[in-house]
Amino acid sequence: MKNLSLILSLSVLTLLYGCTAPVSDKTPSKKISTPVSPEIEVIEDSQLSALDLLSAASDEGINQATILLLQASAKFIYEQQLEQALHISIELSKLELTKGQINYNQLNIAEALFELGYTDLAAIELAKIETFAPVKRQLFLQANLNVQQDLLVDGIISFLDYHQQFPVQSIDEAAYLSSLFSQLTSWQKHALEKRSATDLSGWLAYAEIVANNGYNSTKLNSALNKWQKKHQQHPANLLTADLNVSVL
Repeated sequence: MKNLSLILSLSVLTLLYGCTAPVSDKTPSKKISTPVSPEIEVIEDSQLSALDLLSAASDEGINQATILLLQASAKFIYEQQLEQALHISIELSKLELTKGQINYNQLNIAEALFELGYTDLAAIELAKIETFAPVKRQLFLQANLNVQQDLLVDGIISFLDYHQQFPVQSIDEAAYLSSLFSQLTSWQKHALEKRSATDLSGWLAYAEIVANNGYNSTKLNSALNKWQKKHQQHPANLLTADLNVSVL
């Protein structure tokens, strides 16, 4: 299966490269820098598998084939076939893409590297994206990179900024944020107190309550009840049921 996907991608990319790189005797002109795109190419998720997308690309013209290959790379990441995703993305980077497509392809490269465990390389590649409007996947990857690189303060701020646009919806999301706050050292807490982000003060107060009263259910319930009165819409309220605290 792996060999088939590589053969398909190589054949499609070879075809595309032949269409976009005609032989010329002219002296190459100096490349003109492209202005920063306000967004990453909007490419909808496909219900097709990565292999089906590769197969479909072989029957399309260059514009549609490029989009299908970008989709295939993202789908390979979702399917955890990361080497294939990286191969397609690197080959696509050799073609003439629109600025939005370059950003989308760069995001695929960064995410594949992150999933493969190359955190530092992923951060370098992610930083190459030039956009005024980071997309959901980009924001989430940046937050995870900060945490994995032991930049806990920046990681927490990145996650809170992410959740400002994409609110916490599940207990798992809230529990992960809570686990990040539980790892803070004293100096990191002081550093966070000087920062600004949605729900930050509520999370700091919640983490302090749990840390100081976690082994005393009576004191914990009392402290969290007071906390809830002040932070009734805070996402950490998703966690209070597990701590035997009634939401007020």
